[in-house]
Amino acid sequence: MNFAEAFLDRELEGRVVRSVLNGDLTCEYETEIPDDIMQKYVTSER
Repeated sequence: MNFAEAFLDRELEGRVVRSVLNGDLTCEYETEIPDDIMQKYVTSER
């Protein structure tokens, strides 16, 4: 999260999906990216 927040210069919402601290083999996170950021970086070219 810290890397994504630093890159986008904004606090983001997220949650831990899997964690080695909880006994999982890997770590996985889910991050919500606000619409205004998505519109800035993602274009739909057809």
